[in-house]
Amino acid sequence: KIDCAESYFLESDSCENVLDATSDDPSGFPRLAGCRFMSHEARLILSTRLKPNSRYDVTLKMLNPPGRYSASENNFHLTTEYYQLKVIEGTKSPVDMTYIIPNTKSWAELTPAEYLFDYN
Repeated sequence: KIDCAESYFLESDSCENVLDATSDDPSGFPRLAGCRFMSHEARLILSTRLKPNSRYDVTLKMLNPPGRYSASENNFHLTTEYYQLKVIEGTKSPVDMTYIIPNTKSWAELTPAEYLFDYN
C-alpha cells in the first residue's frame, strides 16, 4: 500500500496506472492479481509473496497537486500488508518524493501535471 500526502492517483480498479514492475529476482516481479487506486492511496495485490533480499521496482502514474510543495511535504508511506489485516513491514517515517514547482507561464492555467514516480 502506498499513501501519498499531496500527490494523488487517478481512481481506478484496474492496474492501468502501473507503468512498469521489475525485479532482480530470476523469477521476476510477482504477477499483479489486482490493483486499486483511490485519490491518495494505491494498493497492489500480488499473486505471490515478495522474496527477502530481492529488489523490486514499480513505476506508477500519478498527478501532482497544483501549487508549490517541498519534497518533505510531498511524501509517501509504503507498507506491505497481509490481506489488509496485518502490516508486515512499512516505512518508519515518510519518504520524501519530490518538490513541486508550477511549470506554466500563466498561473490561471495551472492544472495538476502528470508525472512518473519510481520507488525502490
